[in-house]
Amino acid sequence: MKKFVLTLLSLLFTLPTIAEPGIGTGKVTGYIPYNSGTEEMFFIKIENISGTPNCNTTSRFTMKSSDPKFKGTRAAVLAALMSGMKVRATGHGTCNNLSNSEDLRYICLGDTPC
Repeated sequence: MKKFVLTLLSLLFTLPTIAEPGIGTGKVTGYIPYNSGTEEMFFIKIENISGTPNCNTTSRFTMKSSDPKFKGTRAAVLAALMSGMKVRATGHGTCNNLSNSEDLRYICLGDTPC
């Protein structure tokens, strides 16, 4: 029984920690179109960002074209950038698209609650 408890405790302490998603609020202050091989992606910078994982050393969000929301999100980001509209962005808490920027989950514009 003692061995079972010790094994269980060691598993709990060795499980990887999952980072909380970052939140960006305010105006979009930057947009960078980019491609990695044949896949398109973009980076955005938002005025205020909090809770982002440690891997996000550039305080940016990024999304790849393989994400089903890519085209709609890109259009919304560009509209917000050009109009100066405030947005709310939520990340995944990971930096899989590029090692120094958080993966973007979604972005909300206007009065619709996210």
